[in-house]
Amino acid sequence: MAETFTLDESAETFTIDVPKRRTAMESLKEGAVGAGETALSMASGAIAAPVGGLVGLTNLPFGRERATEQARAVQEALTYAPRTQVGQQQMGMVSYPFTKLSELATRGGENVLEATGSPGLATQAQVAMEAIPYILSRAARPAARSAMARREAALNAEASRNLVANETLRRAQAEGFVVPPSQSYLGRRLTSIGGKAATGQEAAIRNQQVADRIGRREGGLKADEPISEGTLEQARYRMAEPYREVASLSATAKSALAELKEARFMATKYHRHSDISGDPKSLLEARRLDGEASVWEQTIEAEAIKAGRPELVGRLRQARQNIAKNYDVERALNVGTGNIDAQVLGRMLDRGRPLSGGLETVGRFAQAFPSYAREASRIPTPGVSKLEALTSLGLGLGGGAAMGPAGVAMAAIPLVSGPARSLALSPIMQPKPTYRPGLSYSLADIGTRQPEVFGLTPALSRPVEEPAGPWQEYAPLR
Repeated sequence: MAETFTLDESAETFTIDVPKRRTAMESLKEGAVGAGETALSMASGAIAAPVGGLVGLTNLPFGRERATEQARAVQEALTYAPRTQVGQQQMGMVSYPFTKLSELATRGGENVLEATGSPGLATQAQVAMEAIPYILSRAARPAARSAMARREAALNAEASRNLVANETLRRAQAEGFVVPPSQSYLGRRLTSIGGKAATGQEAAIRNQQVADRIGRREGGLKADEPISEGTLEQARYRMAEPYREVASLSATAKSALAELKEARFMATKYHRHSDISGDPKSLLEARRLDGEASVWEQTIEAEAIKAGRPELVGRLRQARQNIAKNYDVERALNVGTGNIDAQVLGRMLDRGRPLSGGLETVGRFAQAFPSYAREASRIPTPGVSKLEALTSLGLGLGGGAAMGPAGVAMAAIPLVSGPARSLALSPIMQPKPTYRPGLSYSLADIGTRQPEVFGLTPALSRPVEEPAGPWQEYAPLR
């Protein structure tokens, strides 16, 4: 597109076409479309080459010249030709080496024909020169195979070393936890745009919501219930119904249930004090009370069997597991905010607490990614920066001075940090550890394992309008 200006000077009219200035977004869009067209042309060419060869073979009974023409026509028909100017330019860069090789081969064939007068030798010379990529790929195959084997061995060793960490991340992501994507180039760029610290803070805030959701589930609360000592106690009361049934069977069971409640209550208090203060005496007392609670559990189960109600034993054990999880949630509770502190669950794992289910996932995530498992009350608000405001002001003033009112819009550039953080923490950008050879290894392996991919060379290098050499009517079908 061009903008046209008409000037009238001395009764003469001059028309000037001025190319329209493209925005950065338009240039980016054109580049992406061009890259897509180039990839489509390469992919379609890879399919067209063998199809064209088969068509040529079926036409051999009607003569070599017709077979060659039909093969080339099918290749050209099935190979996508870029339509945009950028796509044509990119395709030209990709095909440049092949074009030069074809020109060199053509000149070599002409020289041989001129020196010997033999079309057959000329054809052989041209084919030999065009086969240079094939020959080189075959020669490079041992080195490529060795490099691929070393790479695969290194990746297998890395995967084995990271097995525990990767399983922790997989389980955490299944629950909804997020971490900044540091493994991919795009992920690192998005984190840089969004701000490394701010992206980590936003990840921690999102993870707090996940930890709270798991805490409600494992603590026996409803999805919309607040997490508090009161609601957790009410949930324990509901879970303890089998204990009340057993307590109604005998005075011994009733007394044991009262002792069990007291032991559990005091054990939770000592555990919490140990978690906060690190006092070893509190931890020892908490473990003593845990042992005492186990004794009362066994007493209650024995009373159920003695009363002829053995079916209650299974219900008692399930209730015991649910109540233990409920107490673990209470130990990790920040009573002031109603949030679950994932790092408390992580320390519980460190001290040998047998967590299970979602609580174990939270604890392991807190151990593996402590920066993104902080309790929300200790996380600054992400994206609050004096520098960002000053940068926005400077860009707006500079853009306005350089480009007029439209340039003031540059003040909005720092505002993309928020969307960049959201994209970086979106499911599509979450790191999924994979141990595969990189693109360069894969291309080298394919190019040397299957040299026939260089059958694309004629389609890339010979334009439709290129005239055939005087000997090519005798050339074997390629």
